[in-house]
Amino acid sequence: MSKFYFPHHLFQRRVCEYGLTPVLNLGCAEDPADLAPDFGAKNMDMVKYQNPQNWVQGDARDTKEPADHYGTIILGEVLEHCEEKAAQEILCEMARILHPNGIIGITTPFDTRSFEQQCTPGHMFTNSAPHEVAPGCWEHHISIWTRDKIEPLLEVAGLAIVNETLVQYGVEGCTRGAGRILQRVNV
Repeated sequence: MSKFYFPHHLFQRRVCEYGLTPVLNLGCAEDPADLAPDFGAKNMDMVKYQNPQNWVQGDARDTKEPADHYGTIILGEVLEHCEEKAAQEILCEMARILHPNGIIGITTPFDTRSFEQQCTPGHMFTNSAPHEVAPGCWEHHISIWTRDKIEPLLEVAGLAIVNETLVQYGVEGCTRGAGRILQRVNV
């Protein structure tokens, strides 16, 4: 029997199937898309989870990774936790460590739920109040990254969308999202 993956994780896996290595899975949580075992991804997150495979702790705004190194970077369900300044810093860092011919796969839900709805037991988060996990980065969803909102940040980072698709999510109040493939421009 094959393993079940949510559609946004399937999108991340499809990006990795292009075969551009090495792969960095940033903000990976417990690697629900299985990018480490199946694609050799290096998993990086601010928080250490119970069963990390090929995992390192790191900050997406300053990964300490070498420039022009990664063929594929996955940034799954990260930017919706970020204020605009932090999102800009993350995108600039991704452009710095991306190989000139590499790709970045980003998935973001269009989460319109309030903090109160996000904090309801049984929903995505159960803490009683929103809190920052790093400057400008929150445990809760605080941003909705439509194409119009993200494109100016991508331009500053020297990135462009080369493919975009709607991704279905199964979370109440958050049934759509975007899967975007980015590349560096003016390389």
